[in-house]
Amino acid sequence: MSLVASEPLLSSYGHDLHVFLDVLPAKLKGDRIDELEAGCTRLLSEAPTPDPSARWASAWSRVQTSLQELGDALSAFKKRASQADMKAARDYVLTRYTDAARAYEHWLSQWSQARAHAEERAKTPESLRTLKGARTWFHIGMGMLGASLYEFVITRGQALTILFTLAAIFGTLEVTRRFSSRWNDFLVTNVFGAIARPREYHKVNSATFYLIALCFITTFFERTAVIVGIIVLAYGDPAAAWMGKRFGKLKLYREKSLVGAMSFFAAASIVSLAYLFGLHPEIATSSRIFAALAAAAVGAVAELYSTRVDDNLTVPIAAVVAAALVL
Repeated sequence: MSLVASEPLLSSYGHDLHVFLDVLPAKLKGDRIDELEAGCTRLLSEAPTPDPSARWASAWSRVQTSLQELGDALSAFKKRASQADMKAARDYVLTRYTDAARAYEHWLSQWSQARAHAEERAKTPESLRTLKGARTWFHIGMGMLGASLYEFVITRGQALTILFTLAAIFGTLEVTRRFSSRWNDFLVTNVFGAIARPREYHKVNSATFYLIALCFITTFFERTAVIVGIIVLAYGDPAAAWMGKRFGKLKLYREKSLVGAMSFFAAASIVSLAYLFGLHPEIATSSRIFAALAAAAVGAVAELYSTRVDDNLTVPIAAVVAAALVL
């Protein structure tokens, strides 16, 4: 069947696959193995068969192969008796999940490119944005470390030297891993495996976008506004992801929910207010309040609509601009 004719079916199936992969780690942690196995079996049985000549056909085949391997791993998991065996089986399921998630992201990238030449525009499935526990704490920890260093230890010039050096290093890694799949595997799996998202195997990682944002805002904006922007992202983004994923039934934009946006605003506002009132009593009270609320609100909006551009780039810049206009 043609690309255009298969788009609605593939889009619907892609969304189902996205949901299955997105919730798998949480369901595995809750030992909901039967539910996962049934979902995997259903997806395998309902998988559309695209035109073999389609440019993304091989990527689609890899999705189905990895999904079958994931299903086999889930079936094997139920047969483990001892705790040691169950831990090994759970780790194996997570390994197969990572493979399936990467295969999905690769297919999504290939299909999106092919659709750019198609006349019809069906809704594209979302990229996986699984936010692991390690990534959450890394996200918050790095934000607070950077904010603390800039507030108490280093000068603006020193901060810029560090940031541009790190940006150059990460930029070099981004370029070199495009030329070697083994180097890419090593970086994504071994070096950044605990915090990397599946989509970052095929695309620019969020840390690189974050460094670009930090270089920009530190160059052009005052220290206090910059730290507010860092805080907004450090606390608002994880709050939106965790609360939105669990309670976000009412969607505002694509997969982004009202609960997620409100959680972003609440977390970012509270921590920004604590920072401004705790460390900058010289600033007028009304300015501190308005700056924190404006940065949190604008940051929440930027996060809500950052689908094509990474929110680690858009949120800090938007929040800093809002804070700087008030402070």
